[in-house]
Amino acid sequence: MDGETSWINHCIDDMARGINEFDSFLELSDEGNKEASTLSVDLILPDDLLERILAYLPIASIFRAGCVCRRWHEIVSSRRFLWNFSNVLSQKPWYFMFTSSDEPIGYAYDPILRKWYGIELPCIETSNWFIASSYGLVCFMDNDSRSELYVCNPISKSWKKLEEPPGLKFSDYSALSLSVDRVSHRYTVS
Repeated sequence: MDGETSWINHCIDDMARGINEFDSFLELSDEGNKEASTLSVDLILPDDLLERILAYLPIASIFRAGCVCRRWHEIVSSRRFLWNFSNVLSQKPWYFMFTSSDEPIGYAYDPILRKWYGIELPCIETSNWFIASSYGLVCFMDNDSRSELYVCNPISKSWKKLEEPPGLKFSDYSALSLSVDRVSHRYTVS
């Protein structure tokens, strides 16, 4: 044992000749190993796992992720994803505002990506509205007559006109509140 070593010395040049390229994921055909095609990682992931991964994206990136393919669009547009999205991470709230123009266009600021986005709101005619929001839903009440009330989801671009609010309408004082119950998937406007 004297003079012997347990290490085997290899020349670096010899090692470079022995390196093989790794293949990506392969899908075997019915004929065995004759034909193989590359398998997309997207096909390996089940929908619920892909949904959890997409939920960690910033809100603005979710808009773009829906354009990748039909499967991703269906996931980010699903009611389950929209309701569960807010439970994943406590993301910073967006700042939403109207300008003083007559156009019914709102603007939202994403503090994570530090970008402004224009949001068209076809359900309203002017920019003179009271606004309240909760967990991604936005409620609008017109400032002039206080007779029109809408709840919308700017991400899914869906909206619903609510019944005229009960009670007297005082032009010198108005308040609007929106509260979303994430457990029951219901909202309350007051």
